[in-house]
Amino acid sequence: MNEAPSASPTAEEAAFFRASGFLTLPGLIRPGEIAELAEAFDAAVRQATGRGPRDAGAFGGELPALVTVVSPEARIPSLGASRLASQARRVMAVLFEVPEERLLCGWRCFLKPSGGGETPWHQDAAYRPPPHRGGTIWLPLDPATLESGCLDYLPGSHRGPLLPHALRGHHYVAEPCDGDAAVSCPLSLGDASVHTCLTVHRAGPNRTARPRRAFAVVCQVA
Repeated sequence: MNEAPSASPTAEEAAFFRASGFLTLPGLIRPGEIAELAEAFDAAVRQATGRGPRDAGAFGGELPALVTVVSPEARIPSLGASRLASQARRVMAVLFEVPEERLLCGWRCFLKPSGGGETPWHQDAAYRPPPHRGGTIWLPLDPATLESGCLDYLPGSHRGPLLPHALRGHHYVAEPCDGDAAVSCPLSLGDASVHTCLTVHRAGPNRTARPRRAFAVVCQVA
């Protein structure tokens, strides 16, 4: 994939992240690189499900709010050598103030089909054992807008404990959770966001006519 200059989060951005639990990263990846990543995403989804992201009614029965593919880098080895992989490690090392060698990273595909419902409030830490020191770089491969299901964050929620979560379908849902202070983070192609594993967040429904695809690079401090 094409090389491009890298820039680390500034001191002001790092301070915002540590206070708020999330940060937007404009221009993390060049828009021209998105097509290559999207091709890898579609291949990983097709290998995992037997269906392409744009196949109408592809996932059978009731339309899912989210289709998740775990460890797509095992199916598409080029992802591990991509600039997104190196950018994610660089950003996380700065934000968590650790050497890159201490980061354990894995990938996820998140596909929200056209018409897919809300991904409810949750903390990523609900899906993994402690210690809960790490976070996620979230890079949309289609514009992430209020209409297509961008991420909403609760600022400062990472400073609290892991909330009780209830399993609903395939998702853990934070209970109770007051979203009145939520901040929506629409992203253009090439932009990304990053949040800690304790930051409470959700994604709205996809009201557009196209799927909303996103890669997540999940990093844990070893």
